[in-house]
Amino acid sequence: MGREIGACGRLGQVVLVIVNIIFGLLGLAILVAGALLKFKENLVNGYVSDFLRQIQLQHLETDLVSVISTVAIICICVGVFVFLLSMFGCCGACCQQKILLTSYSIVVLIILGAQIAAVVLTFQYKDEWQGSVKSEMKTVIKDKYNGDNGTDIISMGINAAFMEFDCCGVDNYKDVELAPGWIRTYTIDNQQVTFKAPYFCCKNVGTETPVVDSGLFKSVNQTECATDPTPENSNFKMGCFNALEDIVMRYNAIYIGVGIALMLLEIFCVIFACFICCKGKEPQGKYV
Repeated sequence: MGREIGACGRLGQVVLVIVNIIFGLLGLAILVAGALLKFKENLVNGYVSDFLRQIQLQHLETDLVSVISTVAIICICVGVFVFLLSMFGCCGACCQQKILLTSYSIVVLIILGAQIAAVVLTFQYKDEWQGSVKSEMKTVIKDKYNGDNGTDIISMGINAAFMEFDCCGVDNYKDVELAPGWIRTYTIDNQQVTFKAPYFCCKNVGTETPVVDSGLFKSVNQTECATDPTPENSNFKMGCFNALEDIVMRYNAIYIGVGIALMLLEIFCVIFACFICCKGKEPQGKYV
């Protein structure tokens, strides 16, 4: 028979079971979502095709399907890992199985150590990784950006970022000037105009903004914010890196709180698992 684990042990069992059931269901949901994306490709591709057909961007279908397939594989791997780890914790706690609880504790400690290391390295090498991220962002804009009428997935993503985060370029609009694919000259109202900053960097850009056909620019006045940008009509001096950093810092307290809560939960799970290991039943066959 198993040894009595006491009130603390029973509390630990309850906590481990509840926590791991929740994470197990989360892992299962991620697994199912990934499996649907991966093995129901016809269904997903149909929705993607219909969506792209509606906005007249069918040529992006291959790119998006490839991205979806990659995301599906990641979801499946993460879902399987989270589900199995949760089952180890849940079954180990219920049955007082030391091998399951020990394996569970080791993996959770590794995850906890990785999280702590990531936080320490993030602050210790902040300038280095920020410089690397900035450099990579500038390289993507220089090599892949095709301007306001770019219909590839990267150009559309960059334009969406300019519009959503009220920014332009990485540091400012000059980063975009390095992109050879950016078409700056248009003929509007029989006049030739040259953009100094992308139209998507203009302030108050609406959802009706032209994306594909430059002919959709209705008048020269409509593009004044791009041909003659000022702080009043354009975000051309606001870099997207600083804009994203401001958004992160705005919710910094929430991120820190969630991170600390998650790490404390992991610590308590390990403590309870170790306690049950020490106070739980002896392995079968010990006295044989």
